[in-house]
Amino acid sequence: MQSASTIVPINTLDPDVVQTAKAVGDDLRANILRALGQDSFGVNELVQIFATSQPAMSHHLKVLRSAGLVTQRRDGTTVYYQRALADNLLTQAIFDALGHNAITDAQQSAIEQIYAARAARSRQFFDEQADALAQQHALICLPDVYATALVECISRHFPEGAENGLEIGPGAGMVLSTIAPHCKALTGIDVSSQMLAEAAAAAADLPNVNLVEGDFADLAPGPTYDLITAGMVVHHMPSPARFFKKAAAVMSQGGLLVIAELCRHEQEWVKQQCGDLWQGFAPGELNEWAAMASFEQVQQQFLAQRNGFRVQVSAYSLTDKQPGTRRPE
Repeated sequence: MQSASTIVPINTLDPDVVQTAKAVGDDLRANILRALGQDSFGVNELVQIFATSQPAMSHHLKVLRSAGLVTQRRDGTTVYYQRALADNLLTQAIFDALGHNAITDAQQSAIEQIYAARAARSRQFFDEQADALAQQHALICLPDVYATALVECISRHFPEGAENGLEIGPGAGMVLSTIAPHCKALTGIDVSSQMLAEAAAAAADLPNVNLVEGDFADLAPGPTYDLITAGMVVHHMPSPARFFKKAAAVMSQGGLLVIAELCRHEQEWVKQQCGDLWQGFAPGELNEWAAMASFEQVQQQFLAQRNGFRVQVSAYSLTDKQPGTRRPE
């Protein structure tokens, strides 16, 4: 028989438990949490995914946010929602349980359409504005600002040089030329043929460099590269979370991912003039996405830059741990 001392009267239960149970006890809200387990989305994107009205979606997000299950961040004029950090056993158990069932094929198809639309916006900019890109980057951050920091990370991890490196978005080839001496083989991949032509000119005397026109997201999975670099690239990616997962999928165990990125800023003009999809990132966001893809941060530094922008350079090693479940705030 249960002793009286172990009986908890119902009126003393933590009200957060009841609020959380009510919040997740709705099919649509449960599926919203499933979708936000993949990535962050704006209200209008969630409306598209779940084929519901904007007022209804805003209501459901308010309920989830009041229960502490989702958080939001503003990027320019758009507010994006993501799952909250699972900082208690109840939330973790809910997220784990939701993960056992996938969203519908139609909903996943809508998510892929959103990613495709984001990617198309970025690709259109590079197709149409590649000539002016160098001038715009001069207002934010020239490659030589962070190239040395990238090399420092690479040299520290690979004193004898990396076996097989990959640079995503080599642009005009300045960083590609800088890191090439630290790799036995180095591939540069870019969706823009015009940018690749500039990179080819810069790497003309580098026999260990190979350039490929294509989308990083389309690379075949496999432990191919022990080094991946991405300088001012992630803010052009349709899904930063997927970027880290893709990097892990094509990297060998113990490999190194080195990223140079803008810290979060409020200068929305970069979306129009530089083709940015995201206005930089808080360091914690990058680290959380990295951890979800089994990367562990091994080095980080911040570089001062003019015109109100700040650059962060982070190095991540691919561990043998399973991907985490936490989300960036």
